[in-house]
Amino acid sequence: MALSKPTNFIFQLTAAYFQSLYTNPLKTKAITSCVIAAFGNFISQKISGAKHFNEDSFLAFALFGLFFGGPLPHYFYTYIHPFVRNPLLLLLIERCLYTPCYQGLTLYMLSIFELRVLVVNLIGFVWVIYLAQQRSKQSKAIK
Repeated sequence: MALSKPTNFIFQLTAAYFQSLYTNPLKTKAITSCVIAAFGNFISQKISGAKHFNEDSFLAFALFGLFFGGPLPHYFYTYIHPFVRNPLLLLLIERCLYTPCYQGLTLYMLSIFELRVLVVNLIGFVWVIYLAQQRSKQSKAIK
């Protein structure tokens, strides 16, 4: 009986993930991609035996996963399926067009995200937009 508790937990976690994927697919994919990319970078640094943890690289992979790693494939597959029904044609388009462009974007964005000043400014920019929207909502609610 004791072995069923971890199994139940895994099933509950999987069910919650699929429920979230069904109700909020873009948000779920973005957050999942962020966590996987960041964790992968962390493990890679540990395996390579790095003396110091490279926060810039870790943050770059996390941001790439959040902003590009989850949303771009989501939109690609959402918009390609209505136009391409043949699985072989879909495979050719994916492997010959989408994948090389995605790989190029990955390398470019990771190199940009590793520049700490740019990343901090980008996060600050998004944060200011968020704060301005919250303030606007509060002022409308008061009126």
